[in-house]
Amino acid sequence: MNLLVNAPSFCGTMTAPSSKSHTIRALICASLAESPSFITAPLISGDMESAIQALRQLGVTITEVSHKPLTLKVTPPARGLLSFAEGAVNTGQNSEYSEQGNIPFGHGGKQSGQDEELLLNLGNSGSLLYFLGMILAAAETPVCLTGDESLKSRPAAPLLSVYRQAGISYSAAKPDSDTRSTDVPPLRFCGPLPAGNYQLGGPFSQPVTGLLFTAPLLNGMSRITFNKAGERPYLRMTCDWLRIAGITLTHGGFDTDTCSFEIAGNQRYQPFRTTIPGDWSSALFPLTAAVICNAALTLTNLDPADTQGDSRALSILQAMGADIRCDAERRTVSVFPISGTLRGGRFDCGDIPDAVPILAAAAVFCSGQTLLTNAGVCRFKECDRLAASAEELAKFGAHIVQGENFLRIDGSGGTGLHPAQVRSRGDHRIAMMLAVAACGIAETSCIEDFDCVKISYPRFIEDMNAAGAVFKVQTHQAVCEYPAE
Repeated sequence: MNLLVNAPSFCGTMTAPSSKSHTIRALICASLAESPSFITAPLISGDMESAIQALRQLGVTITEVSHKPLTLKVTPPARGLLSFAEGAVNTGQNSEYSEQGNIPFGHGGKQSGQDEELLLNLGNSGSLLYFLGMILAAAETPVCLTGDESLKSRPAAPLLSVYRQAGISYSAAKPDSDTRSTDVPPLRFCGPLPAGNYQLGGPFSQPVTGLLFTAPLLNGMSRITFNKAGERPYLRMTCDWLRIAGITLTHGGFDTDTCSFEIAGNQRYQPFRTTIPGDWSSALFPLTAAVICNAALTLTNLDPADTQGDSRALSILQAMGADIRCDAERRTVSVFPISGTLRGGRFDCGDIPDAVPILAAAAVFCSGQTLLTNAGVCRFKECDRLAASAEELAKFGAHIVQGENFLRIDGSGGTGLHPAQVRSRGDHRIAMMLAVAACGIAETSCIEDFDCVKISYPRFIEDMNAAGAVFKVQTHQAVCEYPAE
């Protein structure tokens, strides 16, 4: 599917979709609990469908008990998720995958003698890879985690580091191309992971979250040290979810380069009822579109006090000169037109890497130079987002230089830009960023392979059009075709 974009006339109000990061953490905690939990207003997207499918394969029952608002009942397996995972292999409940056979583990401790493995296809979800890559390592069963081509380029090194420290068996694939990763999925391992002291290096926070979810299930105290910490707001979010589920832990260093955690083992996850808040990461796209187009737009369902790190991107847009106002009581964020011009600046993006592409698009419409720093983790997402942002925005006429961990944008206030045919590279955030950038250009632009937005924001096109965007879907052309003049 391709998307044609013309200049919009934004006005009115949009509702931010539910948070992807909160939804997946709620599903994980509920699946590890002892009895049913209820999750209201979860995000239903490609990644969440992958999560639900994987959790169901692990014995979790997930049913819809209300449609308006959508509420899911999550019932963990009676014997617990880890026991179910072990039983699924031992009793052949995973027989639909048994043709894969036993593939030897390449490194680490003793070899497994079982003749089957638990195979989970995680689709495009990197979060699920790192979360389940830790949680299922606590089970004494051979596991294989795989996914789509994008997931197979994700670095497995953070997981393998923990497996080596624990002395458990593992193997990983080698990349087919230059992905900057030396080990990638399919990933095979066999626990059990013991409690203990674990050291992880940054900037990825997702493997740390996975280990935080796992530690309460182990026998004994675990101490986790995260050096060169990045994406720290996501770790705060994880700690909040652990507390919601009744888990006790201590932590420190959220304001430094080294975060530390202590979690006692043999704890029990408790059931809960919760409502998922709005997604700041997704909300940044319509908010930035309004900023670029110097238009008025209000988004609802956004809590300024939420732990989502991407809410911090608002302060960067404000530093660029945007007039953005938050109403904590009403949970709204509003953009207002300005009389001046946007201006560039230097901004540290270490805690908000998912916001880097859309901030790069905003910087193209600023006057002067913008430097987005501490963004190296962006190279290991669904695609190399630093390269994709620089190369695709350049097709509009933008001047961008990419470094190993930064983007430098020489903005012209939006002058000199022209319509272009650009590629999403199969990355939902790149796709939405390019659509937003195209909103600031007078003539028709085209974004190829726009289906990937379903990963995080399935209603992006409909919601944006309802707010004044001019998006038109092309479903039949392999290559963008522009309308006749």
